[in-house]
Amino acid sequence: MSERIPATILSGYLGAGKTTVINALLRNIRGRRIAVLVNDFGAINIDADLIESQADQTISLKNGCVCCSIADDLGAALTTQVRRPDPPDHLVIEASGVSQPARIANHAGGWPGVELCKIVTVIDPLTVRQRLDDKYVGSLVQRQITAADLLLLNKTDLIDGSELAGVRALVTELAGGTDLICGANGEFPIAPFFTAAKANVSADENQDHELTLHSAIWRPDGPVDVPALMASLSTLPECVHRIKGFVCDVTNKQTVLVQKTGDQITQSVQDSQKEAHVVIFSADRNYDPRQVIDVLKRAVIKSRPKRFLTTWRGLHR
Repeated sequence: MSERIPATILSGYLGAGKTTVINALLRNIRGRRIAVLVNDFGAINIDADLIESQADQTISLKNGCVCCSIADDLGAALTTQVRRPDPPDHLVIEASGVSQPARIANHAGGWPGVELCKIVTVIDPLTVRQRLDDKYVGSLVQRQITAADLLLLNKTDLIDGSELAGVRALVTELAGGTDLICGANGEFPIAPFFTAAKANVSADENQDHELTLHSAIWRPDGPVDVPALMASLSTLPECVHRIKGFVCDVTNKQTVLVQKTGDQITQSVQDSQKEAHVVIFSADRNYDPRQVIDVLKRAVIKSRPKRFLTTWRGLHR
């Protein structure tokens, strides 16, 4: 292949809505084959009705696109896409919510067969002020904003007009003349994702997010009482910035995606079975996110009749 594949980096802090943006992009894409490379905590969560087949770490989609897990090797994932007999028209790299997009852009943009298109950063207007003021992650969130060639202000339907205007002013001041688009539910115009820009990769990369951010994974050893679990999420300290994962609601015989971003706590029934696991993220170096697991464990159903065990095993074979 002589031409290089353009790549867009999709950045944004934990809970900004990157996966929702990806799903909307895949749902509305027309006449363009893209490969989405995901490097975030938790499993790939592509909408079930988009999926044609799934094998290992790659999901094939009905529109001809693919979604792959980067695991720990972005370079290997890029090489796989470049060497495909039917390479994609465009790469979208969904960065971890705690990564510096400039670092990923430098790496991907210099990879053989790949050409950097732009950095796109998704922003949650409900939490961005709090995150920028956070002594542990404020610098990281600011870097994600200032590194962008395009800013997507998501969830604008959940904030009133005056607050939204204030957030826009704040972000605009930080980002200078960077283009900013407002949207809701991850829905944004598609064209800007694929329009080339001179990606801003000059940000300082010396700060290591692993020095201040901590994560833990809880794998429930049984079905959970989902209402009790959701109630427990509201009792957690502010330093727990993000919770996302799948649990088995055995009462209703279904898999449920539970999420917490700031004060926003949601649950949604999944169309397909998922491995039960919940990822917890804390931004306080003095707070062990494993403490959260002790709270969440209380929602596991302790006394399970035989019918509960039969359903649990059926959902998690």
